[in-house]
Amino acid sequence: MPWPGALATGRSARGNGGRHLLWVDPARELVLASHWTEEPLDLIREVSRTVTTARGGRGLIHR
Repeated sequence: MPWPGALATGRSARGNGGRHLLWVDPARELVLASHWTEEPLDLIREVSRTVTTARGGRGLIHR
């Protein structure tokens, strides 16, 4: 399940006490891997905001 405030089209995995992030968003053909992320939700939002879906849309926000 996506994080509150993250796009509903993506899924994540966390490791190392929550500081390593793997975010996969098939609708955007996007894979994001980050180590030592302090604010992972902000990172997911920023990157997802700049990448449109394959159909040109921005996606739905998961609440």
